[in-house]
Amino acid sequence: MDTLTMEQARGRTGTGNSSGKAGRKTAKGKDPEAVAREQFEAWMQRIMERFDRQDRIISVLINKDAAGGEVHGRGTAV
Repeated sequence: MDTLTMEQARGRTGTGNSSGKAGRKTAKGKDPEAVAREQFEAWMQRIMERFDRQDRIISVLINKDAAGGEVHGRGTAV
C-alpha cells in the first residue's frame, strides 16, 4: 500500500496551504497545523505498531492451538 505524507500529497496535486494561514506561527516558530499533523502521524505510527504486534501474538496463539500445544501455560489447548 502506498502511503503518503501530507507534504508528498500536496506535491503530487500541486496544492499548497491556500487557507490563508501561511504566516501563522506558534511561540516556538512552528505552524500549528504542522505540529498537529506531526502529532497525528506519530499517534498513527504507534497504533499501527500495536496492530502489528497484536497480529504476531494472535498468529502465535493460533499456531499453538492448532498444534495442540500449551496456551497460557495451562498444559492444554484453550
